[in-house]
Amino acid sequence: MSAINSSQEELSIEGYFTITGNLPFQTVFFIGQDIFAPMSVLLIIFGVVANILNVVVFVKTSVRDNVTVSFITLSLSDLCYFLLISPHYAVRNAAHVFQGKIGHFYQMAIRP
Repeated sequence: MSAINSSQEELSIEGYFTITGNLPFQTVFFIGQDIFAPMSVLLIIFGVVANILNVVVFVKTSVRDNVTVSFITLSLSDLCYFLLISPHYAVRNAAHVFQGKIGHFYQMAIRP
């Protein structure tokens, strides 16, 4: 049993270093931030538009069963979530995206 557990631990540690390429944590964090900041903006925009379309479509249907009402309330709650969380992400990511912080990894690549 212990041989199986130790081999699983070795695989998970090796898998982590394979994914991160033996980079330090701060480098991986900044690279992730470079990817996450623009993607979060796109996902929030997509979520707001999709939930508005859902509410419009479900309200225009003449069917008023429990499922339709549940979908309307789900879309409204998702819409409220996106509208409440978007200022948080805008403030959080603005410093990273718009102030020229391109990440530790890219700074290392630029500087000799």
